[in-house]
Amino acid sequence: MILMRKALLAILFFSVLLAPQVLSAQSAPSFKRAPEITEGSMPNGIKYYLVRNSSDKGYANMALVQKNQTDAAALAGALAELADFPAHAPYRLLGDGGVGYGPDGYVSWLPEAAVVRFDGVPFYDTAVADSVTLMMFDLMKTSPGDQALIISGDIDVAKLSERLYLLSLSVPARSGAAPEEAYQWRSSEFIRARFTQNKTSGFCTIGASYDYPRLSAEEAAAGVATVSRTYADMLGIILGKRLRDAFYDKGIPMAGAGSLYKESARTSGDERFSFCVNTPVQYAMPAAGLFAQVLASLDSQGATLQEITDARSQIQAAALKESVTPLDNAGYIEKCISAYLRGGDLASPADRYEYFSKRRLQPRQDLGFFNSFVSDIIDPAANLTVSVDVPGDYSHLQDSICTAFRSTLAEPTSLLAGRDKSAAADTVRLARTAKRVKPRGQDTPDPVTGGVYINFPGDFRVLYKKSDTVKGRFEYAFLLNGGLESIPGITPGEAPFVSDMPGLYSVSGRSPRQFADMLCANGISMSTELSLSDFRITGDAPSDKLELLVKSLVAFATDRRPDAEAYSYYRKCEALRLQLAAGTQEAFRDLMLDTMSPGAPYLYSRDPIALTDDLPSRVETYLAGQFAKCDDGLLVIIGDVEEARLKTIMGQYAAHFTTSGRTSLRAVNPLAVSTVSTTKTADLATMATGNGLPSAHVAVSLPLPYSIDNSAAAAIAFSAVARQIRSALADAGMYCTVTTRTEQVPAERYILLVDCYPCAADGLPEGVEVAAPDEVLFLLGTAISSVRVPDAATVKALREHFLASMDAAQKQPSALVEEALLRNSLGKDIVSSYKERINSVNVDAVSRVLDMVRESPRAEYIVR
Repeated sequence: MILMRKALLAILFFSVLLAPQVLSAQSAPSFKRAPEITEGSMPNGIKYYLVRNSSDKGYANMALVQKNQTDAAALAGALAELADFPAHAPYRLLGDGGVGYGPDGYVSWLPEAAVVRFDGVPFYDTAVADSVTLMMFDLMKTSPGDQALIISGDIDVAKLSERLYLLSLSVPARSGAAPEEAYQWRSSEFIRARFTQNKTSGFCTIGASYDYPRLSAEEAAAGVATVSRTYADMLGIILGKRLRDAFYDKGIPMAGAGSLYKESARTSGDERFSFCVNTPVQYAMPAAGLFAQVLASLDSQGATLQEITDARSQIQAAALKESVTPLDNAGYIEKCISAYLRGGDLASPADRYEYFSKRRLQPRQDLGFFNSFVSDIIDPAANLTVSVDVPGDYSHLQDSICTAFRSTLAEPTSLLAGRDKSAAADTVRLARTAKRVKPRGQDTPDPVTGGVYINFPGDFRVLYKKSDTVKGRFEYAFLLNGGLESIPGITPGEAPFVSDMPGLYSVSGRSPRQFADMLCANGISMSTELSLSDFRITGDAPSDKLELLVKSLVAFATDRRPDAEAYSYYRKCEALRLQLAAGTQEAFRDLMLDTMSPGAPYLYSRDPIALTDDLPSRVETYLAGQFAKCDDGLLVIIGDVEEARLKTIMGQYAAHFTTSGRTSLRAVNPLAVSTVSTTKTADLATMATGNGLPSAHVAVSLPLPYSIDNSAAAAIAFSAVARQIRSALADAGMYCTVTTRTEQVPAERYILLVDCYPCAADGLPEGVEVAAPDEVLFLLGTAISSVRVPDAATVKALREHFLASMDAAQKQPSALVEEALLRNSLGKDIVSSYKERINSVNVDAVSRVLDMVRESPRAEYIVR
């Protein structure tokens, strides 16, 4: 049955325009190549892909793909020494130019090719860009086989094409690729088992992976690959919800469940759909049986019509978001690598969304096709690998877990049926309309977003702006001023959990899961966040679901209650999640931020002991007070919504929001910032989770007032720091991520975060070895202390980069919503005259920030 999948996919692709009919997969038309991608061949036969992408102004990513390259020593040696660079080693020139290593070093090894990657090449620096481009052509000489050069970024395609033509004359034609071993599908009728052990004291991971035949290069480039990916995504959604509900109903904690689809364009082997769950090891046996039951129910009974309807809604919403989200340079590089090696398509996300918007399949037709697709993949035994990861002390359970999994799949006696009721349809218990009201007075212009404030009786305000950036959707936020310190008895380690509490409330008689499912099935995202300054509900929604969103906000504001059962289950799951998160990059950052903020130790790290029985009731007391004064807040609606329709809907529901006629005094206690540097050390041998690698982490906090000009100066200064760090790490065999964050309360500051991890040894230049974390920490300190002030030309280029990112943000409703919240919560305006203020940033302003970087205390963390 599994080999029928390709014909099924072809039928489904043609169902966009035609009634389903039997067609060969090869006859499906390919998507068009995205207009920003140019492909061709140089005189020496080497292929190229040039992508004009201005999302990262001044920078580009470069990759050289060498088919059947197996000579690692040749590439490593070339990165250390090239004839065209006699004075300096190529890798040193790269590091000095700010082009650092990635996790794989500079070379990634795929089954069918070697890929040399240079990310973040500063094309605004002509000398660096020209040197790196020349370096790529020198590296071409290390392999006689077929190759492709890929460049994505802020490039002039015409001028770069000319340069590539000239440089290609120095590289003789390659001899062509060696014959590739023909792909063969090898079916298995038996369950395969894979056992691993972790160092934790109490959690296990159970996974199931199904292999199935890959598409040919022609099929991967055609629409059939999109159909396959769509149904794999649907399978992930449906399976994830069934597992979530099954584990909840049985009281089995689950730290998380994840799915992964390895499609033909992303792998040289079989396609694979994988799913895994994390659970405490004492629940391993029942968890394995429950996991297998869920899979067996999909295999024998299939999905329900309601599950397909809800999943389609989520897939369509995701496709729309993807169609308007600019792809970054790394994404384009991966797309072109897939096209060159495996025939992946070069379609734009907009073309993909157009496909989804034109699908004419009725839900019942889609259900039949989906269930056929799933039955060709999921099988009680065939092509299945069960993976079990347990603590070493529980290794005796591995065979038993696999046996439980296998026996449950083979005995479909107590299968779990899918939901028989659509989450999307059941909205009748949400708030009904109250007395209709009309806007009061004239709308007031908003200088930050360019929208208007619409005032309703009781001083309930709505900030509205029409935006067509994302057709058919809008962004929203509901802001209430007054934050964490208003919660009775807030304690250290407790505050980070508070933002999760609203998600554990029953709303209008619906359980937390039912309420969340209803929103999700209607394409509405909703998240809550409680900070020191305010409480906010944020997300986005389809334009035709505006009334449902407003009703849902009304329901949450007026008819909610803490759900004791949901909270109890959350506490069990959160304890496991925190155990899994220990040793991760985010955990290190939280530890450093706590270290730098002795005056507010409760802001960052979570302590499971702080999850007391009365936390939900204390949060409810806070929320009751907040929703009693909705005039001390704001509802923001920005997107593809007509003003007349918004006013009509708000006229029906505005009276539900209680107002008090007074506003809160938003005083926030000042934050005490550490005045001394602190270094903490962890022993890798004792770390149960994380990536299992030695690492070095540094955080620097600058007490700098938050403004648009300071943001530009800090961005330029931090870019200079990052370049210096990459230069320092060139001989250390470590790659780094350099990120920044800003905080406005309880103190305004800019934070520089640096995380360093070892590169894969087979991707490093000859003679470079991974340094010890202590040595790397010393190199980081030296680099930060000695960073040079960039010259005027570099400041100008980096200023233009920041300005371009700001210009792009102003077109996104999500950014406008955030700016509106910032102004209405904290009185901050970073938008007005932003172009003039950014352009006023000069070398002196950047130099002042760099002085602060050098002088400010640091929090450091190393794992060795």
